[in-house]
Amino acid sequence: MQHIRSSDLHDFQGIGPCCLALGHFDGMHRGHLALAERLSAAAKAAGLASVLLSLDDSQGDLLSTEEEKAFLLRNSSLDFLLSWEAASLPPLHARAEWIQRVLLSVFDAKALVCGEEQRESLSGCELPLLCCPMCKDESGKILRRESLLCLLQAGDFPAYRELAGHAYILQGSIVHGAELGRKVGQPTANLSVPERKIQPPHGVYATLSRIRGELYMGLSNIGRRPSVDDFSYSTIETFLLDFSQDIYGEQELLELYFRVREVMKFNSLQEVQQQVQKDILQVRAHLEKIYISQLS
Repeated sequence: MQHIRSSDLHDFQGIGPCCLALGHFDGMHRGHLALAERLSAAAKAAGLASVLLSLDDSQGDLLSTEEEKAFLLRNSSLDFLLSWEAASLPPLHARAEWIQRVLLSVFDAKALVCGEEQRESLSGCELPLLCCPMCKDESGKILRRESLLCLLQAGDFPAYRELAGHAYILQGSIVHGAELGRKVGQPTANLSVPERKIQPPHGVYATLSRIRGELYMGLSNIGRRPSVDDFSYSTIETFLLDFSQDIYGEQELLELYFRVREVMKFNSLQEVQQQVQKDILQVRAHLEKIYISQLS
């Protein structure tokens, strides 16, 4: 799958003829992933390229950045993920006409794949519509971004993973921190993420980190650091288990699996070190099976 980003739709010309789906796809949950597979299958059957057009209108907070969407789609059969940094979108009543004009002129689209709930809003589009059934949770409710957001805000990451079909992820660059952990033999990777990315409640988490194509278990502190400073800003710091490399400037993809405890204030770095050793035992006990399954 090729991932292309642009603020100019015309940069995507030449990709068609294609079968296409478009939307925000924030959270890239099970419903979105099912739609991507429906799109890929329909395009392949018709001898067309499969194109998922992700709309990034630069408004509001995000469960998934465009790079994170690309990661979550890495095992799909899509040909293209196109991230369009849209300055504005037309109002709903004019969107069907706009979609048809854009899809025909820019993408040479032959069919449009959408969720069943979008059928009515796209009724004015003359392109053939291939609709996917709505994805529902165990209670029968339609799976929506808001459901995932509620679980994230509650810190219920096992439930989030069950509903979304994947762990909640944070992707960004590893930057320099205060390096206090290094003084007690517990250096951390400090992750910088985009401002619009939604962060979980402050706490200590069991995580898996993907760095340079390798996977590592870790203990992540997300939030303030009351034991070492009085700064009001929060940080994302991960102590990587069984790891000793220089990774400053590298990309890290952090997967959150469960909350170990709240952020606590300790009287010394030695107390921090003692608590971290206890936390690591929990991480290993809960993550080893998941870690091994991810490697296979």
